[in-house]
Order: sequence, then C-alpha cells, then structure tokens
Amino acid sequence: MNGNIIKVSGPVVGIEGLPGTKMGDTLYLGTSRIIGEVTRLTHDRVWALAYETTDELKPGDTAECAGTPLTMELGPGLLGSVYDGLGRSLDALYAKTGNFITPGTQAPTLDHTKRWSFHPSVTVGAKVTSGDVLGTVPETASVTHKIMVPAGISGTVAEMHSGERTVDEIVVIVKAADGADYKLTMTQHQAIRMERPYKQKHRSEIQIQTGISEIDQNAPLVLGGSALLVGEDDNRQTVLKQLLENRKNLDVLVYVACGLSGSACADVLQLCQAQSEQKTVLILSPCDTEAAQQESSVRRGLAIASYYRDMGLNAMLILDNLMTSVNSEVAGLMGESAYEGGPPINLNSRLGAFFASAGVVTCESAETRQGSLSVIGTLPPGEAFHQIEKSLTRIVSTVWRTEDLKGRCAND
Repeated sequence: MNGNIIKVSGPVVGIEGLPGTKMGDTLYLGTSRIIGEVTRLTHDRVWALAYETTDELKPGDTAECAGTPLTMELGPGLLGSVYDGLGRSLDALYAKTGNFITPGTQAPTLDHTKRWSFHPSVTVGAKVTSGDVLGTVPETASVTHKIMVPAGISGTVAEMHSGERTVDEIVVIVKAADGADYKLTMTQHQAIRMERPYKQKHRSEIQIQTGISEIDQNAPLVLGGSALLVGEDDNRQTVLKQLLENRKNLDVLVYVACGLSGSACADVLQLCQAQSEQKTVLILSPCDTEAAQQESSVRRGLAIASYYRDMGLNAMLILDNLMTSVNSEVAGLMGESAYEGGPPINLNSRLGAFFASAGVVTCESAETRQGSLSVIGTLPPGEAFHQIEKSLTRIVSTVWRTEDLKGRCAND
C-alpha cells in the first residue's frame, strides 16, 4: 500500500493516501526506502518518524506501508556482535557501504550464511507450547542458546532436523490443532515495542558482584534489580568499564550506547571487543544519528536482553544515557511537549516503563524455567537533569553517584 509524502519537517514526515494504516506500522520512505514508523494518525493523514536523515525526501515522494511493526531479528550470533539503532550489523553495513552509511541501506542483524550445530531437545510427536525449548545451539563457550517456540504457537512436533543449519533453515515443524503447519527456524522476529510474555515476576536477593567495593557494600544491586548511575561522562565510562570487566554472575550483557560522542562509542567498542569471552551485545547510536534511531536502539536492546532472559539466563541491560529517551526535538515536532524544546509530557511514564522491565521471571514455558533482567541507566549530573533524577529515585532499586566512587575509580 502506497501513499504520497506531503510534508517533511526534520524527522517528522506527513503522508496522505494510506487508509487502514495502524500505529507502529513500518514505512519505507522515498526512493531510498528510508525506514520510518507511524507515530500519529489524523482523519486524513499519517504522521511518521524517519529513522535516518530526511535530506533527500520531498513532497510528492512515495511512502510504502509494510503493514507490520518494527521488529528485531533474534537468534544465534547476537553475542559479540555490534549493531546500529536499526538493528543492522555494523560489519554487514561496512561491507556494503564502507565508511559512510547511505540512507536506506538494508543489512541483516544475524549472519545468514553461518552454520550452527542444532541439538534437538524434543522428539517427533511431543506436545509443545509457547516458550518451550525445541533445541540448543552452543553460541559461545559458556552460553548455550535455547531455540524456543515463538509466542502464540502450540501443537505437536511433526518433523525435527538436527545438525549443522543456518538460521534460515527449518529445524522443526509444529502441527497446530487446526491443522496448520508452523515451519520454525532458529530465528524469532520480535516487535520492538511489544513486551515479551512471561508467567510471573519475582523479587531476588542474590547480589550482583560488580567488582566495585563501594557499590557492593553500600549500594548493592540484586539480580533483576535496577540502578541509576549519575556522573560526568568520563567517570560514568570508568564505572561501566569495571562492570564489563568484573561481572561475576551475569550470563549476558546488552550495552546500548546512544547519544554519546564518536570517541566514547569507539572506547566502548574497543573494550567489548577486547573481552576474552564474548558475552556482550553492543548497540551504538552516536550523538550525530537521528534522535528517533537513538530511541529505537533502546527498544532493540530491551528486546535482545529479554530474549536471553527467557532462555533462563541472567541478563543485564545498560542504557548509556537516559537523555536519549527524552527526545525533546521529536517531542516538540510531534506536539508531545508542554513547551517548545521541552521534554515529553509522558517522560516519567516512559522512563518508568524502561526500568519496569527489570525483574526475575518465571518464563513462559511448560517447564519451570527462571531468568533475570537487571537494568542500569545513566544520567549526567547538573541542575538541568535534577528533576529527572528526582523522579527516577522513586523508580529504581538503587542510585550510584560517581563522586562517591572516585577513590575506587582512581585506583583502577
């Protein structure tokens, strides 16, 4: 279904001629097919946010509606990889475009040529339902990747294929009660704005060993807890570096670096790639990327971290920094702020929803399986952010301030 662009104002694009479009639908804008998302509907227009620069867009260009929400490709090969805010592998992007990314360039999240050793966990004739483990893949030396039944699917295993497979090849066929055949591969496609289902959320008393004595003794964080880290850029990076190097009882860490300088992103990249064992997924959206793409990177990071949580692993999500959730520029253009250049009216609920994802959960599955997701967000100090910090202290489990950790940081 195609429509016509009638207005372009920064990342906001107005479109006519798309009846039946739904909120959250994916759009392809202009001849370059820049990715956008429907964020507002009026009686005769669709308003979308573009996730890449709109310099090439103009009134009269075509807008195509995909009819599906923005999704994140999930499967073996995420650990040790680096992505941009649209979930595109930076290695795949570089192979296509070199040092400069052309707007509209498509690149996969997973490597679709690599072969993985699939070991079945069920047999033909077994009854399975959403979240059940169909088989396993040794993703790294210490992380066993569980291939799970996607949400909303249940039935009887009709076929099972083991051995070396790509993420596109069918590993299991599930026959539903209505006779439908679900041909399942090792990948799932998760809508980035939809929370992954689970049975029940619990509280934990197991402390995460951060390797920073002042935190572990005075402001501890438990598995499934949430923390706010407040400090200047250099000091925040020092603390986060220690977390990356010293995490004791975490299986997977998803690091979302958005709104940072290019040099800061390069430092994070170098640190993650220097690890002897890959347990990290890195999503980079530097300060010069579109504000909408920075916000998208947060959603994608949450989708990945929740996915590993549902395998029964202990995952941590770090958002560096929280100001990318404010999106004052976009909020003003979309009429979502009380005054021009101000934060979104629903800022507290946005931030609250991010930290609410933390917790220990009983995963959706016929078997009893628990996983945890711990969440850390960072914030610069200063009067401009005082109100946001004050609001977050009512939401998070603990607050860390780098000024209280200076002794420890200086020693490292």
